Amino acid sequence: MWIGRFPKITVTDPTLAKDALVRHATFHKSFHDLDPLIHILFGGMGAVEGEEWAKYRKITNPAFTLEKLKV
Repeated sequence: MWIGRFPKITVTDPTLAKDALVRHATFHKSFHDLDPLIHILFGGMGAVEGEEWAKYRKITNPAFTLEKLKV
């Protein structure tokens, strides 16, 4: 769908979503063209890429182990 002049894709199929999340080097986030307010409202792991994303993932990954998710 189009939001103004920006195309947006919504993925609802879990296998396609997993593919996009696993291959993060192929699928880039497109927040750079949007309003700077987006960076303020939706900052953090969802808005960063590259080394900064890897740093956030390394910090948050232990919180999502199978044992902790069962609790």
